[in-house]
Amino acid sequence: MAERQDLGAFGERLAAGRLRREGYEIVDTNVAVRPWGEIDIVARRDGVLALVEVRTRRGERFGGAALSFTAGKRRRMANAAEAYLSRFGDEVPPARVDVVLVSLDASGRLTGIEHIEDALSE
Repeated sequence: MAERQDLGAFGERLAAGRLRREGYEIVDTNVAVRPWGEIDIVARRDGVLALVEVRTRRGERFGGAALSFTAGKRRRMANAAEAYLSRFGDEVPPARVDVVLVSLDASGRLTGIEHIEDALSE
């Protein structure tokens, strides 16, 4: 379990760095949204909040990071986003759900990182 958490935290740090290079401000990380789970990164650019799910995978044995963003995970993220945004009351900012896919080789070396904006619209 600790190894999986370490892998996830490593991927989230890489994702946050990528978002910063793209001009995003990191607003918050690891935001608990009960009962839906957690929003890994909340970032803002040009007045739009990006609620970011980070998917990190080592190797391609189970299909890699992209295949780990399943229909069930998309549904949970949509519900988490709705619950998170309800905290703003009547002043809900423009927002979307993004995903950052972090791919590592078997030794843990970065092989790719992809930021998909508005990932629930696909």
